[in-house]
Amino acid sequence: VRDEFQIFRWDGVNRGFAGHNQDQDLRSAMRNSTVWVYELFAKDI
Repeated sequence: VRDEFQIFRWDGVNRGFAGHNQDQDLRSAMRNSTVWVYELFAKDI
């Protein structure tokens, strides 16, 4: 993660929750518990 403002682009996969089906930054990912963003973090570790 570069910083808290880095944008993670939604990949277009419908995950059944509107909060997950959009681009995310760190704040929105934490607020929405956006698993696909967390999975990106795990790949980088």
